[in-house]
Amino acid sequence: RANCLRPHVYAMALKAFRAMSLSGQNQSCIISGESGAGKTETAKYFVAHILELSTSDGRASNGYRNDIFEFMMNALLEPFGNAKMQANSNSSRFGKLVELQFTDTNQIAGSRMRHYLLEKARVAQQPRGEFNFHIFHMLLDGLDDTVATSLHLARKPGAYACLNGGKPAKYVDGFPVHVPGMEAHAPFSSVHGSRAFSIQGQQMLEAGFSTDNLDGL
Repeated sequence: RANCLRPHVYAMALKAFRAMSLSGQNQSCIISGESGAGKTETAKYFVAHILELSTSDGRASNGYRNDIFEFMMNALLEPFGNAKMQANSNSSRFGKLVELQFTDTNQIAGSRMRHYLLEKARVAQQPRGEFNFHIFHMLLDGLDDTVATSLHLARKPGAYACLNGGKPAKYVDGFPVHVPGMEAHAPFSSVHGSRAFSIQGQQMLEAGFSTDNLDGL
């Protein structure tokens, strides 16, 4: 019956897991599509179902399974690789190869990210109406005034050519000047950006980053 229907994410995950279990061979799944098609969410459902299948008999705790899922698929990477585009306000501008590792009894044993491909050109310049990666906006919204001043950062993203939605930057005496009007189209409000920046820092600490690592970033 499944062969008569269009591919479903759970069915494909089950098929891959069964093939691995029965053959003992590695399995691969490519999730592709145009921007806004739902690749990121589909990948989350796919990985979550694989993890559910591998722990359904209680061989691994829910906590361990959730740790793997959160590390490989959660928002820890998204602020560094997601950006607002005209058709998608939270578009993933990166690709990754995620590897799930299993024991001989098909119990989840670990995971790692083999490759990470980032749209690096977006850091320096974006098409008009599009924005840089979320982390830069979160940084300006979330840093306290003392740190921002010590780093010589203006609080308004419109002061920077790489953050003003593809508009030309303006300068006075060599210093960047805020371009008014872009806040209405920014990826998120300053309040949301500040809160997101705080959550991001906490998640990175929980993932094993030190405070020195965060300061360096």
